[in-house]
This record gives sequence, C-alpha cells and structure tokens, in this order.
Amino acid sequence: MGMVIPQVSSFLCQRSRLPHLINLIAAIRWHHCSIYKKKYPRRVREVKGNSCKTLPSYNRGEIPLNRNCDFLHGSSLCSSDNIDLIEGSECGTILTSTAMTSIKDGVVYFGSKKGQWEILRNRECISNITCFAEDEHILEKDYVFGKRGTVMHHEFCFAINNGKCSKKGDSEYKKNCESKMTAGGIAFESLCQKAQVLSPLPFL
Repeated sequence: MGMVIPQVSSFLCQRSRLPHLINLIAAIRWHHCSIYKKKYPRRVREVKGNSCKTLPSYNRGEIPLNRNCDFLHGSSLCSSDNIDLIEGSECGTILTSTAMTSIKDGVVYFGSKKGQWEILRNRECISNITCFAEDEHILEKDYVFGKRGTVMHHEFCFAINNGKCSKKGDSEYKKNCESKMTAGGIAFESLCQKAQVLSPLPFL
C-alpha cells in the first residue's frame, strides 16, 4: 500500500458497505490516484454489490474491464469467488485468498469437499499451490474481525491459473499455457520457506 506504481490498476468487486472495506478502498484510491491522478484517472474501479453475482456477470462480459488481471484476491464472504476468478482469468494469473485461521477452513481452502481451493485442486484448475502461516500476534486495539488482546494467527495460499478451467483464451492459447507459466519464472516454493505449510491431502 505504501508504494505507488504507475503501471498498476485495481479492479474491486465487493460489498463495500463493510467498514473495513470502506477504509481499504479509500486508502487504495489515495495511494494509487493522488500522485498520478491526471495521468491515470481510472486506475481504481469499484463494482459495488455481492461478488457472488458481480463476478459471474464480469465473466459473462456484462461488466467491461478491457484488460486482463495478473493478480487475483478471492473473498471469504462468497462461496464461489475463487472459482469464478479462475474461470474468468487467463493462464498464468496468480490467485490468493483471504487469510483464514487455518487452510483447513472448509469454505475458502481445503477443509471440506466444498472448499473452493479443494474444488480447484481436484479439478486441476490451479498449479504451484504454496501455502504460508503468519506469526502469531496480539491485537493492540479493536478491529472488525478481532478485539484487543486477541491472539491472531492466519494461513493463506498462492497458486497459478494453469488454464484448464479458464473460459478465456482460445484452444491454442490454452495448449501453450504450460510454456507460458514456465516463462513467467514464478516459483512460490522458493519464497519464505520457513513460513510455508503443507496443504492438506485431497479428500477421497
């Protein structure tokens, strides 16, 4: 958030009435737009509403973006966000999701057969799955999802869209997806190795 990069744009589909998201959007707008406002007036786009509905609308072409996203962040408030994001993005796109108490969470990650990352893994939609655990820390003040004195610990994952479930790109593009991923040089397994945690075994 502290660095303003002229080449970066943000596209937000979320329930912006939530207090922490209102502050987040304000901060993104300030950091991304204040310095480069005249040159890049539309670097932050916000689509208000339930992302369970707005993301499928974007995938159907009903919400024009006119560009492809390189980095995706799925919400924990919708049980289909991460799947919709992968289906609506191209090969080589990076996916991450809201950090949860554990990657055994049953809605977002691998804690049940209906977990979104579990579904994506079983369908072989994503590759290079690499997960991390944050250090525990004690909150010094009240927040939306935690009160002062609460011991917080989160886990989260990164993966790459391998194109198998993508609804974008023609068959030739998908055929060459593996070489495109290799050319990108993305190796999550080499990042913060001491903080990495193994993803749970797939459900039978």
